[in-house]
Amino acid sequence: MMTAIGRLLLLLLLVPFLLATTPTIDGPKEVPAGFHNTPPRIGRWKYIPIVVVCQGAPIDPAAIEAAIRWWKDRGHPFFGTVLSDDPLNKCTAEIPEGFITIKVGHQRMFTEDDDLAETHFNVDDETKEISWAKVYLLGAPLERVLEHELGHALGFMHTKEIGHLMHRTWLRGGWNDRGLASTAPVVSRKQTQGIERRSQPTHRSTKEQ
Repeated sequence: MMTAIGRLLLLLLLVPFLLATTPTIDGPKEVPAGFHNTPPRIGRWKYIPIVVVCQGAPIDPAAIEAAIRWWKDRGHPFFGTVLSDDPLNKCTAEIPEGFITIKVGHQRMFTEDDDLAETHFNVDDETKEISWAKVYLLGAPLERVLEHELGHALGFMHTKEIGHLMHRTWLRGGWNDRGLASTAPVVSRKQTQGIERRSQPTHRSTKEQ
């Protein structure tokens, strides 16, 4: 029978191995939110995306142009200019192939009461290619929200780093762009904390300002 001292020595020997163990991803299980400092990137666009501002979206096209320039300065290509009309009916398409659509959202579609915006995008798990994205805005966006949501549309997930553009809460975010260059490596979704696509304030009153 192992003595108490023996059990303690065994535990001390096992600690380095226990601490070095990484989470195992199996099916829907996820690494805990905020696991990454640098925002992981789970996809890269198959095409050069075109942005269209849909009717009723609470945003001036000039504001989205400025957000796009922010990402272009980091090497991300966008095709042409922002469209304020929708000649190809991408705003109503279930799959807006090749486009990033900017649309008005409704409170009932958001999973949290204090959500500011949400981005949905399609990424092929085998090729890691993004083929479309939809950005939903609950209201006129606060500073950095458009840039944050475009970051999701470009395949970047959340980070726990305070002051970073891709922090999941608005008040704790900022303009830190570490890891957001177009050369950022693409990793498997199973290596990330799952698809976290919302931009939230830390309390509701921020959203209402």
